[in-house]
Amino acid sequence: FKLFIISNQSGVARGYFKKSDLNKITKKLKDELKKYGVKFEKILYCTHHPRENCNCRKPKTGLFKELKKKYKFDLKNTYYIGNWDTDTEFAKNCKIQSLLVRNKPKKIKPDFVCKNLKEAVDIILSISC
Repeated sequence: FKLFIISNQSGVARGYFKKSDLNKITKKLKDELKKYGVKFEKILYCTHHPRENCNCRKPKTGLFKELKKKYKFDLKNTYYIGNWDTDTEFAKNCKIQSLLVRNKPKKIKPDFVCKNLKEAVDIILSISC
């Protein structure tokens, strides 16, 4: 599997933290997960304010389209794990399967609801392998 992160991080635009802080957090995340053999192909953030109405903020698909051009995803075997309804909506907009973790769906029904990340991974492995 190739792993990617697509995340809204409007805290940058809101002035809660700087992009350099986000980069430090991302490096820490990558370093910690690398200890367990987890490697991300690419990590993309939308740092715009929601009012900017950009194309890269989930549930819009701009960042996914950017990745799709380079990595040529097989959409039938592409999954998005998230914890908000906007993540489920994003997956539906991208025409990929959605797994919602630790939250109950409010507006849009995901393909799977999971109690934690391990359960989401187990579901993906059971479908794909």
